[in-house]
Amino acid sequence: MKKAFLAVPLLALLEGCASSYMAPAAGTPVARLRIVQVTNDNIRIMKLHDACLTTDKNARHFGKYYDKIGYLGAVGSDLDKRRLAMPAPPAAPARFTEIPVAAGQPFHLGMDATRMVSAAMGAMVYSCVDAVTFTPVAGRDYEAVMQWPNGGQCEFGLVQLQPQDDKVVRVAVKDAVPVRSACP
Repeated sequence: MKKAFLAVPLLALLEGCASSYMAPAAGTPVARLRIVQVTNDNIRIMKLHDACLTTDKNARHFGKYYDKIGYLGAVGSDLDKRRLAMPAPPAAPARFTEIPVAAGQPFHLGMDATRMVSAAMGAMVYSCVDAVTFTPVAGRDYEAVMQWPNGGQCEFGLVQLQPQDDKVVRVAVKDAVPVRSACP
């Protein structure tokens, strides 16, 4: 669901609706996921409970339907230091975090980006929400990026990092499915 619209930044108020993401238990097969912020947007990162987006207006986007992974950006950046020694980290000034995710079961990743734009009549805040479902494979590395490359519609990308000769290539995740359905 790629949309840009006017919004009021209520990120801090929304956390009462979410629990925190818990890394898989020791001994659970895992993959590693890097989440990248390449622009100066504030990005809220979530593990959705189901492969759906809420239509509950009081929940604002994902609301009670997710576990909070954290934020990247100017507002409440709490993830920028988490690293799992994944290959080919993005170049500065990109911010990123790396988390373990359970392998062999669907992982529903949601991102909510906000951007403040100066305008003649004051500042305006735009928001972009997107989500994807994929099934991580144990021992593999993945990278998710949300960005506004040309100031227009946001883009959400998910790739697998694959070693090739003496470098790492980014290959689209074939089983990744955009989350399009509304929660009941």
